[in-house]
Amino acid sequence: MKYFYNPFFSLCGILLLISACNTDGDINSIDGNILGETNFTPKKDSIPLEFNNIKVKAIQTNGLNNYLLGQITQNSLGTTNISLISQVLLSSTAPSFGEKSSSAESSSFNENETVEKVYLYLPFLSKEKTKKDPNNSNKNIKTYTLDSIYGNKNARFTLKVEELNYHLSDTDSNLESKIYYSNLSVPTSNTLAEVTVQGFSDQAIVRHQFDDPTTKEDESKKEKDKLAPGIRIELSPSIFQTYLLNNEGSNVLRSNDSFRNLLKGIVISSSNFSADLLGLINLKNAKIEVIYTYLFKKDGKDFTKRKSYELNLTGGISFNKYNVTNESLTLSQDILYLKGGQGYVAEVSIPENNTVFKMLKEKKPIINQADLYLYVDKANVNIAQLPSYVLAYNADKGIILSDYRNDLANKISSDYISIGKLKKDAKGNYFYLVRITDHLTNIIKNNAENIKIGLAVSTHLAVASRTTLSAMNNKKYQDTSNQVRNTVLGDAENTLYTAIYGNSSNVPEAKKLKLKVYYTLAK
Repeated sequence: MKYFYNPFFSLCGILLLISACNTDGDINSIDGNILGETNFTPKKDSIPLEFNNIKVKAIQTNGLNNYLLGQITQNSLGTTNISLISQVLLSSTAPSFGEKSSSAESSSFNENETVEKVYLYLPFLSKEKTKKDPNNSNKNIKTYTLDSIYGNKNARFTLKVEELNYHLSDTDSNLESKIYYSNLSVPTSNTLAEVTVQGFSDQAIVRHQFDDPTTKEDESKKEKDKLAPGIRIELSPSIFQTYLLNNEGSNVLRSNDSFRNLLKGIVISSSNFSADLLGLINLKNAKIEVIYTYLFKKDGKDFTKRKSYELNLTGGISFNKYNVTNESLTLSQDILYLKGGQGYVAEVSIPENNTVFKMLKEKKPIINQADLYLYVDKANVNIAQLPSYVLAYNADKGIILSDYRNDLANKISSDYISIGKLKKDAKGNYFYLVRITDHLTNIIKNNAENIKIGLAVSTHLAVASRTTLSAMNNKKYQDTSNQVRNTVLGDAENTLYTAIYGNSSNVPEAKKLKLKVYYTLAK
């Protein structure tokens, strides 16, 4: 049997491929006068969307990558003050203090370990850079740029640290992972510090060596190391003497479970701000440094030496507590508000009775592109503090849509267009573009459920691997009716907000909330 090449069918295939693969901007029309009328017609339509703005009464804030601390005021959304609650863990179990273990110390000689100073260190998120020392061209020095700091970096405020008087458990009464919500109030006992902090500095924190009293040299003048920029304040030493050093050799220090029953954690809060100041804390590197003295004998002489032991604030349970005041926001169909944390999310729906949508379901065309444009109402936002992304997800399950899942699997781009990144057009309009082509195709072609699409803001994507996105991990929240719903992790790790034009008659037609669909119909 002989096969013949037909240029007409090859051309039709090429035209179809061009139509199906154009995913950047408007789909170009294809002339129908090439070799007669084509079998396919590219078209463009818009589907007005319905939405429901939801106030978040409380959001899950345990199990985050980073935690917030400070205060921010956001127009009619009020003032948000965020505290940090964290367990405190041993950096090493069954530690020995001084030169000898407690069992090795005799009645004739006790090292008498005594806490001298205690420092709490809360590092900011920062980016490290290396540059030439202006005073020595042969030497490099490190500089830092602070990341995710909002407000006035020089603002003065009061920082308070208290001992937590509440047992934080990993599991609830149903033996499931316990959820800690942002509106949980916890009791405290001892105040460990209450100090004035003068802003967030971008300078490294220098620590010096301890002087060795058995030598002539003063080692305390030598630099030990430099900590990345952060808050470092003194804490009251008494409970660390009682809970830590006095328990050397006891079962209390043999496991973190035992130690957490004694020192349940700390509560870090802030108040009395001279101006708003809010930042993300890199809790993975946060710690409590306990400096203590002990007796030491050498050549028949008694000396007092110093050592330190560090406690960690990561590896256990930590969560943020929110306090929102002076909120006066009234929701309407004019504006869709999205605010991270204990703020606002939205659920968007494609109306089943829409004429275009019904036609698509009936004729099942090729969906070349489906774009959700979210135009920012600049009159109701702080442009300098707009979140970088609007994340789209399955509102019922709190999981990513198929478009983003496919982008990840195919390694499309590090700037996934299926995630709504903040953009600006030539006219100065800000908007978030979310591509949901695969999602709409599944509905049209495969009769998938027309689910509600959740929308929430995030300041980052934080890709953890090629197949998962940490900012899209599931988190719970409660609405004003105490119904538990699903959102995404990125929403819980920030409190920035944006205002998106809705779909009322007051909204300019070009900026209304709608889905733009480019498709190809067979004639």
